Order: sequence, then C-alpha cells, then structure tokens
Amino acid sequence: MDTQLSWTHTVTGKPFAYEGDLAGGLVVYPTERDDWTELSGGRVPIPADHIRFIRSEIRNAQLIPMGACRDNPAPGSVGDKLMQNRWSPQDLTYVVPLLREEGFCDAFKQGRGYVIRYTGP
Repeated sequence: MDTQLSWTHTVTGKPFAYEGDLAGGLVVYPTERDDWTELSGGRVPIPADHIRFIRSEIRNAQLIPMGACRDNPAPGSVGDKLMQNRWSPQDLTYVVPLLREEGFCDAFKQGRGYVIRYTGP
C-alpha cells in the first residue's frame, strides 16, 4: 500500500483513505472507527468504468436518490442501477464525496436516505 494516501470522509462523516483518482479508478481503505488514524485492513477497488457510470446516472437524472445500501438500495436510485449491472452500491459511499469535492454534485439527507443533485459539468 502506498504511504501517500489521500483522506476524505463519506457523506455521513466517516473518514476513509484512498489512492488513485476519479478518472483512472480508486482503491479505498475504510477506517476502523470514526477517527482518521486506524485503517480497517480492507480495501475496496472501484474501477474507472463504475465511476463513469455513476457520473452519467447523476448527470442524466439531475436529482436522484443515492441508494448506497448494499442489500436493498432504493428503487430507481444510483445504487439500484449499479446493482442492475451486478456492481456494488457501496461504490457510492466513496465516489460521491470525491465527486462533491470536485464540484460535480452535492448530496443531502432527505428522509431516511441521501439524494444526489448534479451541480457541474
């Protein structure tokens, strides 16, 4: 593992480390707790084609439920569409915060879940 990891946090505030970028793909290293020091030991690879798909769904919908639940994402959500492709909705947990940082979208709590709003090119 690269010692020069980047750090950010999910939409719910949980920190995570990652390497790579949105254009070329990511490898995410979740944290053990809600601190910025202890990695869980797991790694979540997120290929670039998953990220392009997520971007496309957000851009096309303009406003869409996030649906990051691994087992039962909200119908019509980005997570639901990922599952239809046999991909994990968990990718959203890590991709949406990075898309938000670059100004592509915003995510906000609505009811029990989160909604993503397209904000940029």
